[in-house]
Amino acid sequence: MPEGIEIFAEPGRFIAAPSMIEVISVAGKARRGAKMWYYMDDGVYGGFRGQVFDHAIYPLAPLKSFDASGEFFSSVLAGPTCDSIDVISEDIELPEMENGDILIGKQMGAYTIASATEFNYYPKPKVIVVEDIFDPETEAF
Repeated sequence: MPEGIEIFAEPGRFIAAPSMIEVISVAGKARRGAKMWYYMDDGVYGGFRGQVFDHAIYPLAPLKSFDASGEFFSSVLAGPTCDSIDVISEDIELPEMENGDILIGKQMGAYTIASATEFNYYPKPKVIVVEDIFDPETEAF
């Protein structure tokens, strides 16, 4: 680096995002036109708030295994508030899901819960801390 040059960076999302996942579940579903709508127990007023402020896209995947050669459907994931902007994803390909099925949101450790609200009296997602202690001698947790 040339002398006299200093670099300042705010790597918040790069460092913090991988530290957290969110577990959301299907609370209801409906076929609306050509798409399946899944109503989740959290949305953009809760843990997915970064979508509103930062236009962040959080990777989502079903928890249960499914046949990759099976049928996938163009789906919408909506939050629980009944507000028209409470949509996590407007077009995601998913296998058919049922009430109670779980999706995992990844990269949720930055700018999510910090800006979450309790809009329409829905509580913020509960944060659970899991700490593993790594033993370098046995290379195990």
